[in-house]
Amino acid sequence: MQTRRPRNKTVYTSKIFKVGVKRISLHGHTLDYNTVLVGKVAVIVPILDDGRILIEHNYRDTVDRWVYELPAGHVEKGESPVRCAERELAEETGYKPKHMKLLFKALASPGMSDEEMYIFLATGLVKGRQNREPFERIRLRPMTIGKILDMVRKGEEVDLKTIAGVLFYKELLKKDGKL
Repeated sequence: MQTRRPRNKTVYTSKIFKVGVKRISLHGHTLDYNTVLVGKVAVIVPILDDGRILIEHNYRDTVDRWVYELPAGHVEKGESPVRCAERELAEETGYKPKHMKLLFKALASPGMSDEEMYIFLATGLVKGRQNREPFERIRLRPMTIGKILDMVRKGEEVDLKTIAGVLFYKELLKKDGKL
């Protein structure tokens, strides 16, 4: 018999996320469990024609510093993850992909958030026009896989979705005999 799981009650709403709380009872203990409700996010590993990955150097007010990361954004209501990936790539970098392939999906931090990331590979990039949000501070930095991984080893600010996407892409290249 499956027990009914409690639903989150939204206690705070922002433009990007909500905070939910649900009462959980287990083994005679009860607690109010807080969750950051983000939903689906599309992340893009954009590959330039020369093989470099187009990385963003993005100022993140949350941590008050510049962070190297892959383009990404929230899937809007009624939008598919692949459509979001195409939209976010164009908005943030100005590039449109000829080919978009889902590499994998994963939960970002299931101990505190429902964020589900869809990681896409974008190839055949065609340069267009950027259409960034007014608050975004992004510098584009094309980099090799080796350069990105060296930055990680040196402790430079590279976010986890970027590390996961780059390593997965590197494994694909190895498997296909291209690395």
